[in-house]
Amino acid sequence: MMMTPSAVGVVLAGGRSTRFGSDKSTAVFRGVPLLDRALGLLAPCAARVVSARPGSAAERLALERGFSVLHDPPGGPDGPLAGIVQGLKWTQSAGFRWLVSLPCDVPLAPSDIAPRLLAAANGRFCSIARSGQDLHPLCAAWSTELLPRLHSATVRGSHPPIRRFVTEAGCGFVEIEATLMINANTPEDLARASQAGLSAEDEFHASDGENDTQDPDERRRVEPRSEKGPENSADSDRASVDWQLRRQRLDD
Repeated sequence: MMMTPSAVGVVLAGGRSTRFGSDKSTAVFRGVPLLDRALGLLAPCAARVVSARPGSAAERLALERGFSVLHDPPGGPDGPLAGIVQGLKWTQSAGFRWLVSLPCDVPLAPSDIAPRLLAAANGRFCSIARSGQDLHPLCAAWSTELLPRLHSATVRGSHPPIRRFVTEAGCGFVEIEATLMINANTPEDLARASQAGLSAEDEFHASDGENDTQDPDERRRVEPRSEKGPENSADSDRASVDWQLRRQRLDD
């Protein structure tokens, strides 16, 4: 597994899941909750956190797994860039330069998405995934140098269009097959993703049996600055899952 020691990974699980009908982060995809699958895809990162609503099922599951949870600031604009801002603040406070964001609802994203996004961001402030003309701006790598611009854009009382923001920021691109970027906005979408043909890239990290203790190397990488993010982060004192790589293919 290619590691990305200069980056933090954040799973975006703070949406209201209105169309899904329940917190989709806990919906099961091939035996694994969507949140767990997304955390596994970010396993190459030096540290991982979760952006979730206070009291949500996503927050409870993340805390059970031992991960810090980031909350959007009260009174701020409602939208995914708010989660990116909090993730960048946590990243900066922990002494890292890059943040890789991944929504919890793209279960077929390739296992190497984090290093590919970081490679595409080389010499830029950000990079995003795309499938032809379709952009996936929340599957992205963000430099902490973008934090002032993002913070300014989200404190004006309204959430800026995210596609316009990443276009103006000059992000690089990672081309990913559209089938692998199916967004599970509804239970029907999740079923469609489950039935989709799998490519050879469909590897993911998942826990086998009981949760393992946090990887000591991952703990040491975070400890020099802080194991806690900004004030709205939950403590990450509990052991996190050491996700093990395994390949799973769909039976027809």
